[in-house]
Amino acid sequence: MTMWRVWHVRNEITHDKAPPTAEASRRFLHGYINSLLCIQQHPDGNLEKGKMVVLPSPPRAPESTTPKVRAHWVPPQPGWVKLNTDGSYIAATGAAGGGMILRDDRGEIIYNACRELRTCDNALEAELATCREGLELALHRSNLPILVELDSAEAVSMITAREMDRSSHRALIEEIRRLAGSDAREISFTLCSRLQNRISHELAAYGRSTPRTAVWLTAGMDFVVNLALVEKPP
Repeated sequence: MTMWRVWHVRNEITHDKAPPTAEASRRFLHGYINSLLCIQQHPDGNLEKGKMVVLPSPPRAPESTTPKVRAHWVPPQPGWVKLNTDGSYIAATGAAGGGMILRDDRGEIIYNACRELRTCDNALEAELATCREGLELALHRSNLPILVELDSAEAVSMITAREMDRSSHRALIEEIRRLAGSDAREISFTLCSRLQNRISHELAAYGRSTPRTAVWLTAGMDFVVNLALVEKPP
């Protein structure tokens, strides 16, 4: 409507007519908007009688007070280490990979790894296979309690379920549970967001697409070191 009004003023000037004032244009646009609101709110009303009340736009709903998920890696509690793992799977090609990183409560890298998963049938299997290997490496690289984070709700639910798993992934799940119960220290599993799992996500994609299997101790590829530095607690 504003552009149409500008064009109208331009035409008036082109035809040597006195252009409407800015105030007149403002009142015209304001009145037109009110008419449109009136038609929208009272589609069966009679505009000629002018008896409908035009209500202002409804107020914006208050912002949710639900705590927002933190969009970056959160360090474990003091005295713990955190293992993040992720699987990557492309259904169209069957290519799969895994990524994992173990850090202490200061955000220091203990180890990180990527690998090609040569026999993998689906994304869930990639998640579970990577978690199993990541936990096995973590048990050898640290003597502290381990918090394992995955961004797959299904994988976390299956690992932490109390009943026996009867799915096609039973062998992997039982192996993860066996590893977690084979040590006297505390080992727990939890769900995180994709943004909190960025490094292992990138490592998994790298292992799948390269394809490559490698382990780095205390350091890693440039993108891993740079992301870990950004995610370090202050």
